[in-house]
Amino acid sequence: MLRTCLLVVTALIVAGCDGQPAASGGTRPTVTAPVGRSGAGAIPWLTGLRMVTPSIGWALAGRADGSGLSHPVRTTDAGAHWNAIALPPDLLSPNLVATDFHDADHAWIAVALGAESTASREAAVVVSTRDGGAHWSVTPRFDVDGMAMHIQFIDPTHGWVFAGPSAGGAIGSQDTTLYRTVDAGQHWQVSKPSSQVRGNTAIAGRLPEACPMGG
Repeated sequence: MLRTCLLVVTALIVAGCDGQPAASGGTRPTVTAPVGRSGAGAIPWLTGLRMVTPSIGWALAGRADGSGLSHPVRTTDAGAHWNAIALPPDLLSPNLVATDFHDADHAWIAVALGAESTASREAAVVVSTRDGGAHWSVTPRFDVDGMAMHIQFIDPTHGWVFAGPSAGGAIGSQDTTLYRTVDAGQHWQVSKPSSQVRGNTAIAGRLPEACPMGG
């Protein structure tokens, strides 16, 4: 009997040391809704995941019906639980299209304003936080040819948005444009027009020097 108990205890210890978070009954990680937002429960799906420390990470949560991305989420316990982060409520029909989760405190998100966009041009803003999502700043609206696909900031004032062809563009159109700001998104300039970006394999599909593990 003693030998049997020792074997059971040993098996439990080994199972708890495999580096995987404990799960009960196959439950998925949960998301806690922020103040003013309902719908806490199991996360439908996540995208844009980036862990910036062994315990802190960011992602975007998808809507349960699969219709798009609803809000950013943040974890401080290696993904066991996620806190939903509310964006400014005055954004019109927001669609979160690109993210730069820089570190535990700083994040930038390109938001397409669906109610103000057309088939070939996207009305967008960039929202940013310096305190882990507790407060957000919103840039003035700017227009993007096509649709925003990637965003990268190297500090609070210097950033880039890479725009690619939209589904509503002309048939065969592959125009892409790189936008740049030097004043935290108050103004945007075309850094590389579509004629220079198109066909350039060094920047096609992503921002220069950007990579999933980049800082």
